[in-house]
Amino acid sequence: KKNQSSASASSSSSESADMITAPCAPEPIEIDISNLSAEDLQSLKQDDPFLYYSIPAVRRAVFNLEEPDMSELSLEEST
Repeated sequence: KKNQSSASASSSSSESADMITAPCAPEPIEIDISNLSAEDLQSLKQDDPFLYYSIPAVRRAVFNLEEPDMSELSLEEST
């Protein structure tokens, strides 16, 4: 009887081990960059390049093989 109970316990634990869960995607975060200066944007480029290159105007400029104009970025995003 001990073998049967341990066998059923091990089979139930193996069933839970086979269950796979997928992580949920986090909610996207939007950051208002309209009040950032050119110096702030340059600092953002150094501190958080992923966030910097996720700015649409920066992404467009890089895609077009152009250098983003920092002074126009903060103006463009606020309009």
